Amino acid sequence: MRKRLKGLHDIVTPLHREKTTHVPKVWSFSAKPRGGRTHQRSIERTLFIERVEEPRTDFLEKVDNLVIMAELPDVRKEDIHLDAEGDILSIFARDRFRSRSYMKEMLLPFVVDESRIQTKYRDGIFEATLFKRKETIK
Repeated sequence: MRKRLKGLHDIVTPLHREKTTHVPKVWSFSAKPRGGRTHQRSIERTLFIERVEEPRTDFLEKVDNLVIMAELPDVRKEDIHLDAEGDILSIFARDRFRSRSYMKEMLLPFVVDESRIQTKYRDGIFEATLFKRKETIK
């Protein structure tokens, strides 16, 4: 019989007990209801209901930068909008069939240098490399 995990604490606690395992830093995690979130907006007495999902993301922290990978299937690179303002990053994308939208906002551990952001998109995986602003490197 499988033991059911109750939360993030059940995953991290055994890692702390083992002396040989490096415990990764966790900045944030998200839990979303099945089917994503539904947003409503009203334009001139017409109600639009739009389904917005939060993409799966992964982080890799290096010495002077942070690599963020987001799973965005059926999206063209031109339809991905990345906005970095200070230490807040926003990703918004819409799939090519216009049936699904993705949105993710996250608080970063440092202030981003907006002029040095590098992005790649391949096989449904969006990758953004964010560099720390020079005055924030310690």
